[in-house]
Amino acid sequence: MTHITRCWVAGVLLVALQVQAQGQAVPVKPGLWMTGTRQAIDGKATPASMGPLGMLSDAEAREVRQALKPLGLPDGFEPSLECQSDTSIDFQSRLLDMAKDMCSSPTVKVEGTRTTFQTQCRAPQPPGSRQSMHSMDIMKIEGLVDAISPMHTRIEQKIVNTNPKRKQTTEVKSVARWLGDDCSQAPKGLRAELFNQLVR
Repeated sequence: MTHITRCWVAGVLLVALQVQAQGQAVPVKPGLWMTGTRQAIDGKATPASMGPLGMLSDAEAREVRQALKPLGLPDGFEPSLECQSDTSIDFQSRLLDMAKDMCSSPTVKVEGTRTTFQTQCRAPQPPGSRQSMHSMDIMKIEGLVDAISPMHTRIEQKIVNTNPKRKQTTEVKSVARWLGDDCSQAPKGLRAELFNQLVR
């Protein structure tokens, strides 16, 4: 998967949260957050080198996974750490232009904290591409967003390229958990050296 496609997939995940928000800010607890992500293309897991631990050695990546597993990192998920300073995130205002230009109006169903949605989006084009908007590949997207609490969110998403010449199915699952108030404090069991390389 190219860099631009990886970035686009991440952007669509944010659109999913925008759908869940339905025009309102999603409450989140400020502090240090861990997000575990698992991605597969046509049923095959993407290489760990393409994930957030790709800049670490194999031994360091194993050390990070072992340290974060007791904190809620599922098996087979690649972790990332982020400092969240806001108490809420208004995804709709942040991503309104992207959704308008690239995606159709989603079909949304809300049940409690769970929101399921379906939509279609135009695939991104490589820099310098002269392909017209109407000839871009169409991606069918369906997903689930579960804002379990201000300290725990789960997202599942399936993206299918409908072009017969480039048919591809990408599945992404993410689990985000709040770890603590202090973004400068490494989680127990994680060396400060590794923590400082990972936290954003």
